[in-house]
Amino acid sequence: MKQAGVDSCPGGGAEISIPGAPHHLRPQSQRPGLAEHRKKAHEIGLPSNATMLYGHVETEEERVDHLVRLREVQDQTHGFVAFISARISSDNTPLSHIPKTTGYLDLRNNRRLALAAR
Repeated sequence: MKQAGVDSCPGGGAEISIPGAPHHLRPQSQRPGLAEHRKKAHEIGLPSNATMLYGHVETEEERVDHLVRLREVQDQTHGFVAFISARISSDNTPLSHIPKTTGYLDLRNNRRLALAAR
């Protein structure tokens, strides 16, 4: 891929791992080896974005765990070039019954991210 001109590995892996969630609510990215693929991309010189999609069915502890795991990968590979935090937009989907995040939660989440980056 690198020989063909690929110089980064954008997107992917945004969903927070939710072990106790029902199968139909688990993100597709919760398959074994996703973190290993990202690490391998970093090791061969393909940087990527670190992402987190929140406001779904995860707990605060699961959000923090996601950040810790991203930080561990960054400490090992130094391959993340950006962090993107986004709240889920479930309008007009089968998940539209899930309450929307509040502005307060969004600010708290972003403050937590800023403190974790220090």
